[in-house]
Amino acid sequence: MVSYEELPTEAVDPAGPELDLLPPPEVARLLLREEARAHAAVAAAIDAIGEVAAAAASALRAHGRLIYVGAGTSGRLGVLDAAEMAPTWATVPG
Repeated sequence: MVSYEELPTEAVDPAGPELDLLPPPEVARLLLREEARAHAAVAAAIDAIGEVAAAAASALRAHGRLIYVGAGTSGRLGVLDAAEMAPTWATVPG
């Protein structure tokens, strides 16, 4: 089992601790660099993401459930996404 501290998403970016001291153009460069890394990560996982999306759609068509799990920002975004399921996809809240 992987511990929380070992997850790469939980590592501190070496540029992060002094982010507030950087001039605005450097902050923008840093954010752009990290955005590019996120895009590359999604591209590397695109087949798995597609498989999960297809499985979720299949489960919902079969009157199954989509369960969101998250904490902090992830949890709040899950709540927002779940709130849009009925009006966007005509799902029945359960």
